[in-house]
Amino acid sequence: MSADDTTSRDESNENDAHEASDSDAVDPTVDSAGESAASSDAESSGGPGPPPSFGRQMAQLVIIPAVIAIAGIAVVMLFGVLAPSEETPEALVARIAQSGGVGKIGPFNDPRNSERYRAAATLSRMLKADEVDQEKFPDLHAKLIKVIKPFESGSGAAGSLPADAALDPQLHGMVVYILSQLGQPGGLEVVAQRLDGSYESIVQQFAILGVLQWPDREAATVHLPAVRDLLAERYPVELRTEAAWAVGALAKKGDTVSKDRLRAAMQTTESNSRTLRWNSAIALARLGDEQGGRFVADVLLNRDALADLPAAETGTDSTRKMPPAMQDHVILSTLHAVSEMTQPAVWASIERLENDPGNKEIAKQVDRLLRAKRESSDGSTDNP
Repeated sequence: MSADDTTSRDESNENDAHEASDSDAVDPTVDSAGESAASSDAESSGGPGPPPSFGRQMAQLVIIPAVIAIAGIAVVMLFGVLAPSEETPEALVARIAQSGGVGKIGPFNDPRNSERYRAAATLSRMLKADEVDQEKFPDLHAKLIKVIKPFESGSGAAGSLPADAALDPQLHGMVVYILSQLGQPGGLEVVAQRLDGSYESIVQQFAILGVLQWPDREAATVHLPAVRDLLAERYPVELRTEAAWAVGALAKKGDTVSKDRLRAAMQTTESNSRTLRWNSAIALARLGDEQGGRFVADVLLNRDALADLPAAETGTDSTRKMPPAMQDHVILSTLHAVSEMTQPAVWASIERLENDPGNKEIAKQVDRLLRAKRESSDGSTDNP
């Protein structure tokens, strides 16, 4: 939707990217992440469902081309805009638990499985909109736990289940995210368990979202080490990209272990790892790192620098410059993460964006940030 301490604006120098991430529950206007578009995988049956390749589609949904605002992701953005449902939450959970037929095989998704996707997406939307009275439906958490229990790593049960009982990884991840929205006792442990490397990458990605979504941030922070471990090079770039954003949200400024891991991620030279470097840089900047702050200021909040970068690292788009709409996306995504950044260079770049003639949303966010900063400064002056 970067680089180290370097201020070079050329794609090759993005390998130096280091910065931090915005992991607080930001308002997902653009971010729900970093993206303003909510393209979901509409299955052949016409219903919204999670993308065929979650990592790849998350890139479309939240990181094209730069950063993921994971914590603020509205699931309605992930799974498509859904019409209001007449079904009760209990009925939706029952549909999630029903047989998915043969499930998802390559591009084909059994219509029965698509119905499960749709039910999960609808329930998540309802929870996001605060349309579910959990006191009226107290069993939702337990019933969803029952759906995914046989597929816990090491349970030995999944391989012995009949084909029509299969829970594909995408739906597994959706249920994990819904559990985080419910926020019931014991739910965080179930969500965080899915960070383990024995689960499919898509399930781990939803687990990252779930940890960041969890209502009690201090409780979620307990799982920072498990999230941070996902920055290891053995994991897919898409997963590490999200982990970088999450580490920036969960870690404290004095956390040298997290900073070291983010710096290493920012140095990666793997193919198609630009978003990982950029997210790592944003995360570092949030944690007070000066090199990360310089990269955010000199590249991610600098339209001229972005305009000099290729639209993509590989493929045909690597031969053309980043278009203005993509620049807007990078800037907006970054702006959602800067409120905790203290580096003067970052705020100088934000002030320069006051005169940016482009996107109105950028102007709105810049005005909001600068007003909040001035009010904060006035308050600290009046109340030393």
